[in-house]
Amino acid sequence: CFLGLLYHFRDPIFILEYLTTLKTDKLIISNQTIPGENLDMRNRRDHDSYREGANWVLGWEPTESLYLKMLESVGFRDIQKIETPPNATNRSYYLVRQAPSPSLYMKSLFKYW
Repeated sequence: CFLGLLYHFRDPIFILEYLTTLKTDKLIISNQTIPGENLDMRNRRDHDSYREGANWVLGWEPTESLYLKMLESVGFRDIQKIETPPNATNRSYYLVRQAPSPSLYMKSLFKYW
């Protein structure tokens, strides 16, 4: 499970690519999302959920449409929306199947480690 962490990272695509390297067939991923069909990402500071003094760098929330595109772009497949648990703070929960192999970008990084 990777629950409610993605929006805290500066580079969410890199984190999703890293998740493709995990040795598991299925993964549950959740994230904060904002309403809308556009492929947008907003900072928490730009809307009502922003709290004074919060670190604005660590609060990027995509629209659900963009979130799905992000999951697809790193190679996750059979992406299925699952019901949001009661009292959950995240809005978008998905069950995904791992890509057959890690992304080419992640493979290129690992060859140096």
